[in-house]
Amino acid sequence: MEFFTKKKILMNLERLNADYVILDLGAGSSYNVIDFFLTSYKGMIVVTPELTSILNAYSFLKSTVFRFCYRQFPARSPERQVLQNSILKRMEGKEYSFQQIMEVMCKTFPETANKALLEMKKLKPRVIMNMGRSNNDIEMGNRLYNLVQNKLSIDIEYIGFIPYDEKVPISVAKRTPISIYAPESKYNSVLDSIARRIISTVQGDSIYLHDVTESLENCSSMGLEQIILNLFHFLLHAKTSIYLSQTSKTIAKSFFSSAGNVSSLTLCQPSPHSGKNTSPSTSARTRVT
Repeated sequence: MEFFTKKKILMNLERLNADYVILDLGAGSSYNVIDFFLTSYKGMIVVTPELTSILNAYSFLKSTVFRFCYRQFPARSPERQVLQNSILKRMEGKEYSFQQIMEVMCKTFPETANKALLEMKKLKPRVIMNMGRSNNDIEMGNRLYNLVQNKLSIDIEYIGFIPYDEKVPISVAKRTPISIYAPESKYNSVLDSIARRIISTVQGDSIYLHDVTESLENCSSMGLEQIILNLFHFLLHAKTSIYLSQTSKTIAKSFFSSAGNVSSLTLCQPSPHSGKNTSPSTSARTRVT
């Protein structure tokens, strides 16, 4: 999903005239999934009592914490550079805990880093353990809790333990909600109590985060202006028509007016019949909400 498309969706979500908005997000730890997850301080993660599920949940929370902290600072700020360097060190095999990174940040940027830490304390993801078969499965949840506290320095909250119920796959096969197919089942009663708990603890606090446009911030050191100029020079050399929106026209003209050595540039509106539907497909798999 493009940055401005995501930005538009997020802005419109805030304007919805609704008591509750549920975002059923796809699996994985992509930037888009995390940014939608961070529309609330208390996003929900559904896990199963399996080691792979617990490790995936921790990986997602780790990416979320770094993303949240990264977006506490403006674009191209020295604070972001420190966080980027820590990620590069991790790729080189020199992994530091988030607590160690923030200690360095607080010493180097005491005012902004401490403010970011205060915001971090508001971040409290909630976890639901699904398909539990015994009380021993609760231990898997404790492992995730301890791992997150020790490595990421944030708290998570368990809001429900959903037992495995053989009636669930049957209700799926019959294409009937479990609340209708087996309203007296233990699964349904636990689900109802979790829903009531979620509703009673919903907060309307908005999270303010700085924008991140990865495709722009990860450009090489030549600078964004030079990259755009090189691209337009290439297109003009190839005698290729350039189709731009009105906003892009203004930006392009400002760049080329400062370049000085460009003789002309033809900017055309796209044909109304030339557009193609490139809307992103949605994943049927669900891991976070």
